[in-house]
Amino acid sequence: MALSLARAIVALFAAWVAIGALFAVAFAIIGVGRVDREARFGSIGFRVLIFPASVALWPLLLMRWIRATGEAPRERNEHRDLTSESPR
Repeated sequence: MALSLARAIVALFAAWVAIGALFAVAFAIIGVGRVDREARFGSIGFRVLIFPASVALWPLLLMRWIRATGEAPRERNEHRDLTSESPR
């Protein structure tokens, strides 16, 4: 029982990494520029650095890539919310 559970966990982890590696290649080449306009001109070193995190976090990055507009998200905090309101 424990051995089969361990094998299942290892198989799931291997599948996660395999899918993540395939995704990370495409994301480092194409996707990162669509998610963040400034990253479009990133160097090879930058793309190598984001590769491991892209493998691990591929579902989150995939959602960001799907929703990408090419613009940075608007920062929301209390100060910005107060200054963006019209004066009363």
